[in-house]
Amino acid sequence: MALFLLCPNLGWIQGQIIFTENSLHYLKEQGWIKRWKTRSDKKGRPVWNYALAVPVPEIMTSIEKQKKTEANNQLALIKKMRSYI
Repeated sequence: MALFLLCPNLGWIQGQIIFTENSLHYLKEQGWIKRWKTRSDKKGRPVWNYALAVPVPEIMTSIEKQKKTEANNQLALIKKMRSYI
């Protein structure tokens, strides 16, 4: 899917998206992805599989709200600083 829109510094390898631990942790904290273990065909550790838990438009709306809130907080701080001058 379009998870690559969420993290601009992701790289593509053979059609797969490579995430850093930080970006996966953030996506999981937000409840936007779900993960589960599957047994590998070969010996070794189980493999973690990831999938979207929420549709992409909903994720984008959430990001938009968060960024607007951050911007409004910064503008409020600037106005407060101007009142002191």
